[in-house]
Amino acid sequence: MNKRYPASGKLFCSKCGGSLKRRVWNKGKSYETIVWQCSTYIQQGKQACDGTTVKDKVLPHLDFNHQWMIEEAKANGENHYRYTRKE
Repeated sequence: MNKRYPASGKLFCSKCGGSLKRRVWNKGKSYETIVWQCSTYIQQGKQACDGTTVKDKVLPHLDFNHQWMIEEAKANGENHYRYTRKE
């Protein structure tokens, strides 16, 4: 049985166009974190794409009837994201 989440297949890396995949960092630990991470980065590493990673809890209430490009930027040591509807 395939687990599907509302954001599955709807989020894309602005750097390479790859889809973002749901991952669980530190599974089972008190600091477990759910993130969406660039599939190109996961499969091929930093030489293929610098990757985009966004924590699930900071995703805004996006309309998942549409696809979204996620652009990640750092400012003052914090990650900031811009969500653009993919046409």
